[in-house]
Amino acid sequence: MSLKRVVLLVILIAFAVFVLQNATMVQVRLLFWKAEAPRVLVLLVTFALGLATGALLAWRGRIPDRGDRRQSR
Repeated sequence: MSLKRVVLLVILIAFAVFVLQNATMVQVRLLFWKAEAPRVLVLLVTFALGLATGALLAWRGRIPDRGDRRQSR
């Protein structure tokens, strides 16, 4: 078995343990909105939103603003 497969297997086992240990229902409240969901779902959605926000900010940082272009004459 290759090292890549062993690492993938360890990650999958750790994820399965994480899911099993965080399966309890929690209440999420935001201003006037309430919802109940498994804790693991709340954590994964929060993590995904953080990744998406970071990716958008990094992508935005790579695109030069049109107003910043200076013509050298």
